[in-house]
Amino acid sequence: MNAQGAEVCGISSQSILMGADPKFLEKDAPGVPSASCAQFYDVRESADAGTAGNGLIDTVLMTSGLTINLRYPGCCTAAGFCSGDTAQGEADLGSGAFMPSNAGYGCLESTVFFSTAPEAARRIPCNPATGVIALPDGGAGDGGAGDGGAGDGGAADGGVDGGADGG
Repeated sequence: MNAQGAEVCGISSQSILMGADPKFLEKDAPGVPSASCAQFYDVRESADAGTAGNGLIDTVLMTSGLTINLRYPGCCTAAGFCSGDTAQGEADLGSGAFMPSNAGYGCLESTVFFSTAPEAARRIPCNPATGVIALPDGGAGDGGAGDGGAGDGGAADGGVDGGADGG
């Protein structure tokens, strides 16, 4: 069941989140593109990593001695929170050339996508119809995203990283 109570396809998150919530990850979760969500996290990425300012949410997955650079466009989940569109991701295996990468989760649940980011950065509100970020009064301040803002992308590419460090 998804957040709206509908029966949908997905997978158990047991192997990805080691029993933490949510217990289920929806396959190809719905969401709308959100340049403003991507921008919110993009400006908080590390300037020395060279990813800030590209309009995407960047992260790094380190697995089995391999470093994979990942980047995702922003999206607004059906529940109204900024996340990354894992169906439109790109991966660079170290060559400097990004290739399309579809992790299969669509506009992934924000608390999973930003699982290693500070708590405040995991639930940035947005309009689920338009994708426009909807920050409370005070503007686009830090919002708690801090350096690296995007966290690890949660399920990342293939859904098995369990938490790589942020970009």
